[in-house]
Amino acid sequence: MNEQSFRSLKLVHQDLLENRIEVIKSLRETDLESYHIVKDTITGEHYIHFVYMHIDVKSSGEIELFHQFLPIENDDVLGLLFNNEPYEYPEHWHHSFLRGGPDEGYIWFDPSMKNDYEEMEAIAQEMAQRIKSFKERGAFDQDSVKKLLDDVDRL
Repeated sequence: MNEQSFRSLKLVHQDLLENRIEVIKSLRETDLESYHIVKDTITGEHYIHFVYMHIDVKSSGEIELFHQFLPIENDDVLGLLFNNEPYEYPEHWHHSFLRGGPDEGYIWFDPSMKNDYEEMEAIAQEMAQRIKSFKERGAFDQDSVKKLLDDVDRL
């Protein structure tokens, strides 16, 4: 049996995950989602296991369950158990977590990459707006161009 930490694997097969995970405590369950604190029985590592149901209403009406596993430290486990610390997805999932991937496996997803993309998109839109304003003003002298380039550099 593979005894490596899930954190060291690029792809965690579903069977491996199912064989090693045990539920420690249920945090919340509704008709559409659930949160549990789970533990890897081999390494002792803890995770928040988030499951949500998706119903494909546009076509077949098929119900799919999606699973995600956020690694948490021992202090976080205590905070969740005794201090009602927040744990909801996506507001409180700021570092890499396992989510369903290819071939009945789970892959690591880094939510900060999405934030980087959104930030770059906002900067690009701001740059486009400044260039458009520059063109509309019609002043293409050296000082105006230098000011535009300095503004873009500050972005």
